[in-house]
Amino acid sequence: MDNYCLLRPAKTEETTPAAQIGLLSSFLNIGKRSLLDLLMLKSAKYLSFEIVSINQKTRFYFHAPSSLKNYFISQVLAQYPKTLINEEKEDPLFRVVKDKKTSISVLNLSQPYCYPIKTYKNFVELPPLNAVLGFLSKLKEGEAAAVQIILKVPFSQEKSQHKIRGQMKSVDSQGQEQVNPYNKLIQEKLASSLLQAQIRLVFSGPETQASRDRLQELSGAFGVYTMSEGNSFVPRSRSGLFKKAFFKKIVEREFSSWQPTLTLNLDELASLWHLPDKKFEKIKSIYWGRQLLSEAPDNLPIASLHSNPDQTAAVCKGKKEVNFFGTTEWRNREEIFGISREDRSKHVYIIGKTGAGKSTMIANMAINDIRNGEGVAVIDPHGDLSEMILEYIPKRRVADVVYLDPTLSDDRAFSLNMFDKDSASHQDVIASGIVSVFYKLYGDSWGPRLEYILRNTIITLLHYGNGTFADILRILADKKFRDKIVDAIKDKDKVMYDFWRYEYDKMTDRLRVESISSIQNKVGQFVSSLRVRRILDSHKSTFSLEEIMDQKKILIINLSQGKLGEDTTALLGAMFITKMQLTAMRRVNMKPEERTDFYLYVDEFQNFATTSFIKILSEARKYKLNLTLANQYVGQVEEDIQKAIFGNVGTLITFVIGSSDAALFEKEFGGKFTADDLVALGKYQILLKMAINGLTSEPFFARTLPLPSVINHNKDKIIKLSLDKYYRQAS
Repeated sequence: MDNYCLLRPAKTEETTPAAQIGLLSSFLNIGKRSLLDLLMLKSAKYLSFEIVSINQKTRFYFHAPSSLKNYFISQVLAQYPKTLINEEKEDPLFRVVKDKKTSISVLNLSQPYCYPIKTYKNFVELPPLNAVLGFLSKLKEGEAAAVQIILKVPFSQEKSQHKIRGQMKSVDSQGQEQVNPYNKLIQEKLASSLLQAQIRLVFSGPETQASRDRLQELSGAFGVYTMSEGNSFVPRSRSGLFKKAFFKKIVEREFSSWQPTLTLNLDELASLWHLPDKKFEKIKSIYWGRQLLSEAPDNLPIASLHSNPDQTAAVCKGKKEVNFFGTTEWRNREEIFGISREDRSKHVYIIGKTGAGKSTMIANMAINDIRNGEGVAVIDPHGDLSEMILEYIPKRRVADVVYLDPTLSDDRAFSLNMFDKDSASHQDVIASGIVSVFYKLYGDSWGPRLEYILRNTIITLLHYGNGTFADILRILADKKFRDKIVDAIKDKDKVMYDFWRYEYDKMTDRLRVESISSIQNKVGQFVSSLRVRRILDSHKSTFSLEEIMDQKKILIINLSQGKLGEDTTALLGAMFITKMQLTAMRRVNMKPEERTDFYLYVDEFQNFATTSFIKILSEARKYKLNLTLANQYVGQVEEDIQKAIFGNVGTLITFVIGSSDAALFEKEFGGKFTADDLVALGKYQILLKMAINGLTSEPFFARTLPLPSVINHNKDKIIKLSLDKYYRQAS
């Protein structure tokens, strides 16, 4: 699905149209077509910049192909760092291009394109765009207008410039070379790189003729770009039979063969579309962003090194001790900052709506850890995050990766055994973890007898030490198998032995069937799944979590709900988390200095958020299991878990959130930011309070970093290595 990026500039920003040149320059390389692309008839990549005025508010948009969208979002933020970016699913042009009363015109040049129009460099006070925005600010109720500038990179920059240079000289009828008297203007055209553009103007209003007249006025506003000895814009109306087809070209952001293509340089294009700044504050219709004023903590861990010994910031000379994830204004300059190893032990909680940038932030932090040689685990219930991280793993760490995806192969599977001998010493943890996930899934049909029998069954299998998940059903229904297990645990747990011999076996057949039918139904749902059975019905796990954590390996678990279903994802995810908790607790026998930090990232953690999380949050720190949890809104998790999060987590980070959560976080942030601030954040913008040197900072505003520019492309190699090493032939 296409998303349309609404850009809301800060009214306090001080920029020039030159910032737009930086944005356009980034398009020159990434939008260029190779000769092979041309031979294969691949269409050119486009970029569309738009000004849309609806309901007497003027908004700025850009639209790019989905493959380039995130790249250009990062470029926009690089050039306009205080701009809010919101992605809208509804095409804003649909609200302008709507009926027969809509009028359209396109802009052509009055002279050959070698002659320039006026640019912002020809104006002393306000840039020429002020004239266009001034007209749009005077639109009446019921009127709407749009300016669309769609761009593509010429196949050959050199050829385009050569054509312009060819206009500098000519040969007359006598064969004499003549120098063009306007060469100085042509040199201006050649002063910066060239792009190809089509410019469309759209106006709609209550009456057809009135729309046409008003469109002429909008076209007239572009007269400000007229250079008397150079070039100017000439509007050409589009009506009649081709109007509907042209509408389609506009909303699909396509170049049209029915419209002249203009060759304009970057100065010209930056003068036609750029984000306004404080110089435009008198234009009341502009849809400004809100600039959040905050002061970053003095002791914030920042990336740059400072020579001044009086600095009080936690300047990071050993940069591997800090995970850098954002930028903020620190002491009147933009700085990259992060969170230290020590403070991550107090855990990180991230909240924000879908599409706000949570997964990108998690990926960035995990990639930083991986490249710094840390031990990392990622549990991903959607699949996109794990796929993203795989692309950034360096060659030197490929062999460290354990990639687990239940859908990776039809004939091979990894194994996870919750009932091995190593788990018996922590039977209560395992039992609570498994019971909790079943309660989470089936709480509406839960009962005390069901929980009692299920818990005793799990504890019994843990004492036995050679059971599997499928044995839960066997011990309940198969007397011969049950007798074998119960006899084996007689000397290990008399309470469990007595339960089976003097309580369970003494039940009437009817009572036993009634008591275990719910368990059989719930556990059977998973055991009957071939994919789940291959993973859980094995006496030995195909990987060692203890080895992964202690040797700083990388565990990436892809539990895509779209492929597995919500319940299966929840069951497997909760089991992995319980097993990690158990592995961390085994470190109790290690000296504290021998325990290595291990970082566990759980995206959309509400899928796995059982009551076991309460204990993990309170105790994991002792064993150097450091959590980063993310979800969309607070109400997705139970109240007890909410209290555990806010009571134990040292760093709280919020992207844009809904109004109910905004009221909660307004209080959490001590009223420094309002609920309105929290619901108005743009993409990749965050408000946070951090653990710094063991203490919680005042909340402040920041932006998260984009993904690294260097991709390692080791994904296929990693998947093959994991298949060979951690998957076995499925029976």
